[in-house]
Amino acid sequence: MAAVDPQLAGQEVLALDVATSNLRGMLEQLATVLGVSAPRRHVPLPLLRWLLKIPGAPGLLHSEPESLDFNQTMRFDTAATQALARRHQLVWPEITQALQATAHYLAAQQRPRGRAGAG
Repeated sequence: MAAVDPQLAGQEVLALDVATSNLRGMLEQLATVLGVSAPRRHVPLPLLRWLLKIPGAPGLLHSEPESLDFNQTMRFDTAATQALARRHQLVWPEITQALQATAHYLAAQQRPRGRAGAG
């Protein structure tokens, strides 16, 4: 970005939207779209890390150990990102709409498909 915005030379800018909800909020939004109940309980991360070391567990749980690194409870300073967006009149996409579209797409991918030539 420094090539586009000299004010960012030597700075890091996180591609994070301050309006993005936490994991629980996103799961609730996705569950609503899919017409299911959102999870009410969770497995502690240290236990999940340990479970994912068991051979075959990542495939069974549909989760790779590396994916756990993206689960963060801390909030990040997005002041530089917000300033960049204001200076360049950038608009964040609506996260709720993006989550809904993703949920609909993934649900459609899970539906059984008819056999070719059947019908």
